Amino acid sequence: MKKLLVTLLFVASAAVTAQEIPNYAVENIKMGLQSENPGLRKSCINFIAKYNLIELQDELIEAYSNADEEQKGLILNVVIYLNKDNEKSLLADF
Repeated sequence: MKKLLVTLLFVASAAVTAQEIPNYAVENIKMGLQSENPGLRKSCINFIAKYNLIELQDELIEAYSNADEEQKGLILNVVIYLNKDNEKSLLADF
């Protein structure tokens, strides 16, 4: 029974990551990047990386100017990760 539960949890989590992220969720992440709450901003940055939301990299670049030192490093890493397959680097925008 335990193996079945673990298998079901694994399959369910894989199904969530395979689905397209709804538009309202993307909008919530955009708003979260502009938040004054550093924990919320960090979570939004992590979601962008986890779900490979390359369409939000412009918002990440905008959030860079308002970020603290820890978040600036995280944002740079996420932008590099999102552009790992692109030939042109967007780091010149920083």
